[in-house]
Order: sequence, then C-alpha cells, then structure tokens
Amino acid sequence: MIGTFEFALCLSMARPAKSENRNTRADILNAAATAFAAQGFHQASLADIGRDVGISARTILHHFASKEDLFDEVIRAKLFEPIGVGIRRALDSDMPVELKLPLIMQQVFDVWSGHPRLLSLTLAEFLRPSGMGKQMVLEYVMPLLTEIERFVKQDITPPMPANAPFREIMAQILLMHATRLSMQDVSQQVFEADNTQEIFRRLLDMLFQWETPRLA
Repeated sequence: MIGTFEFALCLSMARPAKSENRNTRADILNAAATAFAAQGFHQASLADIGRDVGISARTILHHFASKEDLFDEVIRAKLFEPIGVGIRRALDSDMPVELKLPLIMQQVFDVWSGHPRLLSLTLAEFLRPSGMGKQMVLEYVMPLLTEIERFVKQDITPPMPANAPFREIMAQILLMHATRLSMQDVSQQVFEADNTQEIFRRLLDMLFQWETPRLA
C-alpha cells in the first residue's frame, strides 16, 4: 500500500503536468491569434500554428476539437472575455452611473482596438450565411448586452424606461465602431474623427427620456 510520503510525492509530480497543459493551451491560443490575424481563418493551418508552438497539429486537436473550435476560442479569449471582466467590474463599482456606461464602452473599444484584424475576421463571419457569426452573437454579444440592459432598466434610480430600445442602440454602436476599427487606415479617410463616445452619450440621454408612444 502506498504511504503518505509516496502519495504526496505522486501529487507533486502530477501538478506540473496540469500547469504545463494550461500553458500549452495558452501558447496555442496566442499562436493561433497571430496566425489568424496574419493569414485569415481559411489560410492559416493547424500545422503552421503547431510549428510556432513546437507541437504537432494532432496535439492541437487534443486541446481543441477542430480548427473552427480553436478560432472560436481565440475570438472569445481576445475580443470578448476581457470585455466581460471589465463590464462586471464597472457595474459593481461605486462610480456614478453617468460615468459607468461610457467607461464600459471605452473598455470595449480599447480591447477591440488591440486586435483589429481579428475583429475584421469576426465581422466577416457575421456576414457569411454559413459563418460562425450567429453562434458568436448568441454566446458572447447577447449576454453582455443583456447584463448591461438589466443594469440600466432595473438596477439604477431612476431606471431607463422599460420600452427604450437600449439593446438595439448598443448593438448598432458596437457594430459601427467594430466596422470602423476593422477598416484601419481606410477609416481615417471615411471618418473625420472618432465621435463614437459622444454619439453614445447623446443616445443615452435620448433613451433615458424615452416615452411610450401614444395610441391614436
């Protein structure tokens, strides 16, 4: 029968494997993010990504079910997970409401501006009828919008009117800014200045004063 010392030794020897497994997964995600951004989803190969990490394509498939699954995880980790953390931190803070919502939007913009090419690929998936965009919207975008909408319509005083189209306005603002960022250099020729935050503030003022349409 194994003794206490031997059991503890076995545990200590097993722990690095878990840590190594997590590190390998993180390395794959980082290498995949670089490859997808440089080559696009369809041109980037698992073999190339694995070569950058020092592993085989088969090993990648041990961590991710498919190339599509890997791409989905990259988008989640780089474009949406940091936003979710920032949103919850802002909503739980003691700062005034009028500062929270612009701060949330700025956190979204800051995260996305760091990955314009990945953002462009994500938009392309939204537009492709058979793309992964619809699932990404359901998994990543809608939960964020729902959490912010619940805050402005239930958790603050006075709340935003229940019938105010907050989610629709937020979605339009996010789509507009995502398009702007993904266009990169061209956006400077199309847009004279970045007025997204000012547009958002004015729309918020409008939404907080939203009135129920009167029946004729």
